[in-house]
Amino acid sequence: GDPVFALPLELVLGKLPQKKYSFDSWKAVTPTFAIPIEDGGGMAGARDALLGHLKDVLRLPSVGSKRFLTTKVDRSVTGLVAAQQCVGPLLLPVGDHAILARSHLGFTGGATAIGEQPIKGLIDPGAMARMSLGEALTNIGSVRITELSDIKASVNWMHAAKLDADGAHMYEACEALAEAMKHLGVAVDGGKDSLSMAAGAPGESPDRSAEGKVKAPGSCVVSAYALVPDVTRKLTPDVKRAGESRFVHVEISSGRRRVGG
Repeated sequence: GDPVFALPLELVLGKLPQKKYSFDSWKAVTPTFAIPIEDGGGMAGARDALLGHLKDVLRLPSVGSKRFLTTKVDRSVTGLVAAQQCVGPLLLPVGDHAILARSHLGFTGGATAIGEQPIKGLIDPGAMARMSLGEALTNIGSVRITELSDIKASVNWMHAAKLDADGAHMYEACEALAEAMKHLGVAVDGGKDSLSMAAGAPGESPDRSAEGKVKAPGSCVVSAYALVPDVTRKLTPDVKRAGESRFVHVEISSGRRRVGG
């Protein structure tokens, strides 16, 4: 149980100077949701405004169909892919997880699932991180894994960390994710960061920071994975028996349906 040799990190990293960063944080102001109706528009104006909002929502990749992406690539090359994103007889791209078998001769393997909630990050970076973790865990929950504490995760951070309040927002998201993971007993064992999510293109858009750069919204992607004793034990969200299947709504939000508006 003792380490063969405890290597001091100073020998590996050297005496790197400690960096200091200074950021200004801010909280998003969320106005009350209202459908703008011009004078005299009546019900027709309300309908048109509501349809406009509906189109804005359905345009989001997190809401609309992902078929443009999920059906364009080869998804089963090795013969060890036990579950992929297209499920059911119609190969609908609605799968929650991916499962890989360890060999062609047994049933053990591993499962992975992804969670990302970038839109929530525009309002609350901490909520974005917690909900990304929640999505990854509920997605992998449709597979018979060993146990919750065996779940590890790779996290990809994407922020324009040196501009405006993005560095502070990333710090807030990181703190929130660490606290949630400690509470649930899961852990991060890897990942990467993309901290230069901005490009200079002065004069093209009024929506830019004072530095004249276009920024991507900050986000974090949680990829959870765990061992699977039997790769055949899984649930998929396609309708199994048309006309006979039933949809059951399980309330897990304690009545708090907060969408930020």
